Amino acid sequence: MRRPLVSLAAAVVPLVLLSGCGPDGTDLRPGTAAVVDEEVVSMGEVEDVTESLCSVLVAQAQNTQPGQPAAPAEYPMGIVRSAAQRGLALNIAADQIAAEQGIDVEDDLRAGIDTIRNAYQGADPEQLEEAMPGFTGDGHLDLVLTEWGARDLSPGASEEEARARGYELGAEWAEDHGLESNPLFDSLVIGEGGVAGGREDLSVPVSDWARMAAAPASQAEAAEVTAGLPANQRCGA
Repeated sequence: MRRPLVSLAAAVVPLVLLSGCGPDGTDLRPGTAAVVDEEVVSMGEVEDVTESLCSVLVAQAQNTQPGQPAAPAEYPMGIVRSAAQRGLALNIAADQIAAEQGIDVEDDLRAGIDTIRNAYQGADPEQLEEAMPGFTGDGHLDLVLTEWGARDLSPGASEEEARARGYELGAEWAEDHGLESNPLFDSLVIGEGGVAGGREDLSVPVSDWARMAAAPASQAEAAEVTAGLPANQRCGA
């Protein structure tokens, strides 16, 4: 496998507190979390993955073995929900590009998924499978784009050159086909070497806590934000 699939714990995903309303200022229908080309990720799908992802993370914290780094006992629910939405959308993009370009990364993808299963052995297997999009989106897309870039370049190109070219092609694909995110979530922009996430909020947080809630810079900041949230906005509460 070229690169490990991105795990939730390794990602810094801005905190978003979501409602079920339709987004203002976009063409997305109410209940839509993202649209990839013409394929819709619904809020309902995001909530289903979020629920399972939260359960998996809580189980991991409860089953940490001696000598292993302690997993956070709680997460802001918005971080978990963002990971679910991002993973669902990027997996769709990866599948569509792979189908269009005749790219097969199934062996590498299965190897990455097996690694995730091994890392979360304390979780309920069914819930882990339901949560899997939250762990695999970035890594799946990376595998597909790196292979696409390798095919587009000469045979002697390095993996990093292939990866860079793949993300250039991915950005063009997203521009042509569409990769639209509900503004309640991060935007999803395929750029140089990764998928950038950014918020286009109309208001700017003024307090330190509000800034951390909008975009926690570390697990420590996420934990501080979590402590200040009501129970219904905390995963693991």
